[in-house]
Amino acid sequence: MNLVERKKLRLRLRDFAALSAFTAVALSGSLPLPVVGLFIAALVLSFAGKRPFAGHAIWSVIVLLGAAAVLFGLAFRGVVDLVIAAVSFATLVTGHRMLSEPSGPTEQQVLLASLLLMAGAAALSGDIWYSLCLLSFGVFACLTLGLAVVEGPQERDEELPLTPVLRS
Repeated sequence: MNLVERKKLRLRLRDFAALSAFTAVALSGSLPLPVVGLFIAALVLSFAGKRPFAGHAIWSVIVLLGAAAVLFGLAFRGVVDLVIAAVSFATLVTGHRMLSEPSGPTEQQVLLASLLLMAGAAALSGDIWYSLCLLSFGVFACLTLGLAVVEGPQERDEELPLTPVLRS
């Protein structure tokens, strides 16, 4: 597998990990519909390979901070529960990082924000579905991080057989 294919595979696995975490939260039924819609849009764009926030870090962070101000303002006014506001913000951060320039640190930030979603889902629901989402998140996150370790700190544009790595 060459470098372009490996990067694409890592991004897909990362996005599936984020989808697993989002599904765990969405199954609780607690997320506001605009947050659900924004994450689904971010997921579709990410799967399509579109990165609208790449190269526009300043304005995208300003928009994200505005969303945080709105969410936590609603929480402090009592319109939304504080836990739901925090999980909603973690959902927006995950979507934001998915649409940013793909790099090693960005992949790790997506996985970390997805882990926050898993923690939020544990607080919001305790269904059997949560355990399935946790299992799939763990598998996809481990594969993403494992492929990054196999690649090493210096990405090489050479053929790298991943089948033996994925079997172990």
